[in-house]
Amino acid sequence: MNCKYFGGIPNMFPSKSFLLFFLFCLFFQPINAQENRLIGRWVLDFVTDANKMISDIHSPLFSNETIYEISKDELKINDQPFKAGYDDLKNIDMVHRSLFYSFDSDYLVIQERGDPDHIFYFLKDSIFIKTYPEFQAKYAQRNGEKLLIEDTFNKVRFTSNMDFASSMEFYSNELKKRSKSEFFCEIEFVLDTNNVIRDVVFLNPVDLKLETDLRKALNKISGFFFNDFKENVLVVHRIHYSTFDKKDVGKEIKDAISSFQQGDDFYQEGKYEEALPHLEKAIQVPVNRKQFFYYNDCLRTLGICYLMLNRNEDACKVFNDWGDSSNFNVRNYLRFFCNNKVILEPPDKERLIENIN
Repeated sequence: MNCKYFGGIPNMFPSKSFLLFFLFCLFFQPINAQENRLIGRWVLDFVTDANKMISDIHSPLFSNETIYEISKDELKINDQPFKAGYDDLKNIDMVHRSLFYSFDSDYLVIQERGDPDHIFYFLKDSIFIKTYPEFQAKYAQRNGEKLLIEDTFNKVRFTSNMDFASSMEFYSNELKKRSKSEFFCEIEFVLDTNNVIRDVVFLNPVDLKLETDLRKALNKISGFFFNDFKENVLVVHRIHYSTFDKKDVGKEIKDAISSFQQGDDFYQEGKYEEALPHLEKAIQVPVNRKQFFYYNDCLRTLGICYLMLNRNEDACKVFNDWGDSSNFNVRNYLRFFCNNKVILEPPDKERLIENIN
């Protein structure tokens, strides 16, 4: 709203309505401006404690993918929607949570009420990508066609009230049968600009009966997919059932999981030297990392153990094996420990925020 004063000599005693209008302009316009700045998609860059020191490297918060999508009356956290309201005290109020926000240059700074130990620094998605070009859009070739690869910043919309796997299971009896045991399947397809699914490929082998049933199920849920981009998108969806029971896996993987669990027990007790042989043994067994999540957990734990033992070079080898700087789960480990500009001695010593970039 634009508040203007129109002509003439001002009355020495302004009317009550004028005063109300003036106060409305004075107080509500800045609130609206703050709200407007909030609107959009924000990407977590790093987390600090109350003293603006980088958060504990043992915490999952140290490096992870967190996206806030803020609209006028809703806040989505990693696509999970929450009703939200904003007030003049810079609060974001949700049903069971209250967040305080401020701005520091390009950063949106978020702190949850009652949690002084974690301060979250977010960048608008466009600024984040400009700052970290490794997150720019990527393309693949399929049958001579250039396709945009779906990722965190380039997602097609899936409007079902269930997730992909549950939606597929709803229409596939064969898939329902697999849900009681260890099962993993990746399905790749192209979603074109007309929202048509084509060129479906199963990236790992499944039996013909199941594949036929899954193709039928995909066709039935195809109406939930929407491509808002001006180019065709390459989409990969995963269906994964894990029983957390070792009976469904081979002996090598059973042994590897046991080794990881033993190493993790030592790690949790702060016995990093004792943890190493178990963790090193666990990663010797080649597995599909997308299916067996323990493997990446093992790499993270092993890398941190090396850091705590001042073996940074070994830690960086592990982190680089885990992923590159476009992998949210490892990017801050690479950024803070494997960048020549950053030196940490000893490994758990906190760093000031100004040393980040």
